[in-house]
Amino acid sequence: MNGKKLPDNSRGLQNIQHIVGGTYNILLVLVGVSFGKNDTSLGIVMAVLTFIVARLSSEISFQTSIKVVREYSNSKETLANSG
Repeated sequence: MNGKKLPDNSRGLQNIQHIVGGTYNILLVLVGVSFGKNDTSLGIVMAVLTFIVARLSSEISFQTSIKVVREYSNSKETLANSG
C-alpha cells in the first residue's frame, strides 16, 4: 500500500470516509449519464469503478467502527482507573 497508513484516530477515518462517499455519489451519477447516452462500454467501466469505491467505503466504515469502539473502551478504562 505504498507505505501509507490510515489515520490512528476515528476522526481522520471519518474524513476519509466522507471523501470516498462523495466520490461514490459522483460515480453513480456518471454511470447514469453514460448509460443515458447509450455509451455502454463507458457505463460498464464506470460501474466497475463505482463498485470498487463502494467496497473501499465499506472497509473504511468498518475500520472506523473498530477505532471508535477502541477509543471508547480506552477512555472508559482510563476513567475507571483514575476514579
